[in-house]
Amino acid sequence: MVNPANSANHDDRVERVERVEHVERDNVRLASGANILVAIWLFASPWVLIYDGNAGWNSTIVAVAIAALAAMRGFGAYRASWLSWLNLLLGLWLVAAPWALNYVSDEARANSVIVGIIVAALALWSALTSEALRSTRRLD
Repeated sequence: MVNPANSANHDDRVERVERVEHVERDNVRLASGANILVAIWLFASPWVLIYDGNAGWNSTIVAVAIAALAAMRGFGAYRASWLSWLNLLLGLWLVAAPWALNYVSDEARANSVIVGIIVAALALWSALTSEALRSTRRLD
């Protein structure tokens, strides 16, 4: 015989997990979508701000990597938080790159640092969203 109290508790837990998963997907989509937009700017910035050399190549290559990782995460790999952790590392690289690659342009240097901070923050938000969901599931 099925205990109605146990069935109600189970239904409540299932509903709560579904709600949390929906919020997770929305947060991951939002953070990933924003990172794609930032990557588009990073890709275009060497032409808009008129810089080249190491700064131009780095911006172009890293922009493609950020966009690819964010697209994979935002368009279906909601639970693959490692994609966001990789984007966090790319954001931190952008912060360090002006000194590591000896950027000549002040515009390129400022752009790289600002974009790197934004990418890292969005990636961290996306990654921690998934970590919070895992914690919620463990409590059930």
